[in-house]
Amino acid sequence: MSLSLSPRTIRWLKAADWSEDYAWALGPILDAELHRLMHAPNAAALTFLSRYGGLVWNRFNPYQPNAGTAMCHTDALTAAARSSPGWCEAGAELAGSRLCPIGEVGYGHYLVAMDEQGHVFGMDDLLAWKGFGDSGEEFLESLATDWATEETGQRITAAARRKAQPQ
Repeated sequence: MSLSLSPRTIRWLKAADWSEDYAWALGPILDAELHRLMHAPNAAALTFLSRYGGLVWNRFNPYQPNAGTAMCHTDALTAAARSSPGWCEAGAELAGSRLCPIGEVGYGHYLVAMDEQGHVFGMDDLLAWKGFGDSGEEFLESLATDWATEETGQRITAAARRKAQPQ
């Protein structure tokens, strides 16, 4: 990861319980789980997710009809489960490289995916296309600049994921 993060972005990451030695607990199973969900992981996305995956930022929005949806997150498994593999395939044709889900922004309206070179893109259900940066760090800087205020950050752990799943 080549870009150094700004102090603002580091504060924003820490609000989601991130630290310099953070490693996502679900990192070791990501490859298999993304394949199970019919998405194609790539090395750049897996590297980014091992360092920044599973982070969630919420902000109250009274006009947001889907109140239980995070403002933005880096939970690739939730993003993959809520999106069609066809979205990433269509996006891959535009990007010229295989895409892997790495999260969502805009209360779930944009799927965020990373290509094999580490470029980050967002797609909505109409395949509207938005570039979020040339690296995962640029994407995080963009989030901290464009989306952040005083959000409550959270970390998705294996225990929290199990607790949330229906019995």
